[in-house]
Amino acid sequence: MDDIRDFGIAVADAIRLNDCFHELYRIFEQRPFTNLDRQLISQMKTLDPSDADDDWLRRSALDEIAQAYVRSAILYRHCPLWVRTKDTDEQVDSYSVPSLDNRMIKSGAYITGSHPKGYLEGRPLWIKKSDWAAYINKILIERYGHPAPPPTPSERAPTFKRGNPPSRDAILAKADEMHARGLSTIEIARDMRFEDGFEYVANRDARELIKGRYKRVGRAGRQKK
Repeated sequence: MDDIRDFGIAVADAIRLNDCFHELYRIFEQRPFTNLDRQLISQMKTLDPSDADDDWLRRSALDEIAQAYVRSAILYRHCPLWVRTKDTDEQVDSYSVPSLDNRMIKSGAYITGSHPKGYLEGRPLWIKKSDWAAYINKILIERYGHPAPPPTPSERAPTFKRGNPPSRDAILAKADEMHARGLSTIEIARDMRFEDGFEYVANRDARELIKGRYKRVGRAGRQKK
């Protein structure tokens, strides 16, 4: 079992590393994929020997993207790491953390399994809120062109029908347009309500309408029925 040296006290005005990862994941989950994200999914489809479904690929890609940004935050020194000792908060020397693997990011602690254990081994890792907020804004501008935070649940387009949606033909035409832009079936159903004039198209309704409309490519280029 991993030995996490947690003193039960958080670093002042800071967010634990694993919470930073989950926040990024949620931000990306609420927004459309960028072209680079779609390239990653395409590569994953090519490399994965199984016929993984679109939802699994989407979640896996979001996980990889969020982890990559967390690593960049630390390794490129955008966000210094902090640890809590028994007496005080201490900033971590960036050169003492040459890499961050999946286990460290998901646990939010410095865990290498090294023996003998170093000073950092097992300690929860923290990022100051001000540093993290600045880094989030930088990411949003790079990916989406503006620093606006993701919409709150009350601000997002409704996930269920509250008004009169467009006609079936209009929804299918919009779906075809979105598919031509490179969106998958799941992305189309999820994001259609963000398109102008389609605010009242529920995810489940769009999904049912376009189910089976676009053929996926399986192994060895085989079209899936």
